[in-house]
Amino acid sequence: MTGTSATANWIRLAGIAAACCLLFGCRAERPIVDYHGWEAVRLDNGIVQATVVPEIARIMAFGRVNGPSLIWQDASLWGKTTALTEPDFQNYGGAKLWVAPQDAWGWPPIPAMDRGPCESDITPDGALVMRGVSCEVTGVRLDRTVALDAESAVLSLQYTMQNTTTSNVSWGIWNVIQLEGGGRVLLPVPEGTRVWEHRDWSILDEWKRCGDVLVLRHSGKEGKVHTIGPEAWIAYEKDGEVFVLAIAASPDAVYPPAHGNCEVYAGGQYVELEHVAPLTELAPGASATTAERWLSFSLDGAGLSDEAL
Repeated sequence: MTGTSATANWIRLAGIAAACCLLFGCRAERPIVDYHGWEAVRLDNGIVQATVVPEIARIMAFGRVNGPSLIWQDASLWGKTTALTEPDFQNYGGAKLWVAPQDAWGWPPIPAMDRGPCESDITPDGALVMRGVSCEVTGVRLDRTVALDAESAVLSLQYTMQNTTTSNVSWGIWNVIQLEGGGRVLLPVPEGTRVWEHRDWSILDEWKRCGDVLVLRHSGKEGKVHTIGPEAWIAYEKDGEVFVLAIAASPDAVYPPAHGNCEVYAGGQYVELEHVAPLTELAPGASATTAERWLSFSLDGAGLSDEAL
């Protein structure tokens, strides 16, 4: 499911080819920290750092060392956990892992899938491995491996979905990253890209085309856009800070119904960058993986036009 590398896409966007060597490994110094009342793991390579909270199955922060994180979170829920028997959705923020299609499980998200506490370990090379809980409704367990590149501003992530039932299941791995509102989204739409909006929110009216990239200045208007195309990355800029999500482009794959490979949800307080992997049928005990790379950097000049960005 990982397909070919999407590296060329985000290097073109960011203009930092020399920095992105994409080795898989990082230095994790004093990794166990208190993060707003949660026990967290912090990965730090001296360039960027990531903060992960296994007990709520989320990455809660990622950004330059001594710089801001653009990842949104609800401060009223800091340090809190909720029993998996409690059906209400606790939107902590951060980056969370689900399965698609959503229509198969509805709303709110299944607690075991959304916030089930993960067992975690640090590998000798500094990667964080998290093992999720089995979800009876979806029939799968979701695991993550999170590692910083040794010498650049890149976070490498691998997600694994394993069938824990005695029957076949069919899902696509779905990662959702919530970022602070008020910035700009960049979404590639070169020739051959399918683009559609969710339901009737007319969110596409908010987007501006700059060459082969769509740009959204987040206004708080609700809506969602899906794409499947030959380039697969999404970027977000706010106050000169940039977050890039890069994944493998697989335009000919079969995706979960009503989902795209790249998805952007604009809400009132935040923007979601979403990656949905191809639909995969798993026999009992079988597993599938997909991968992402995140990049964080600061622009030399904030306030760039959409075209310049």
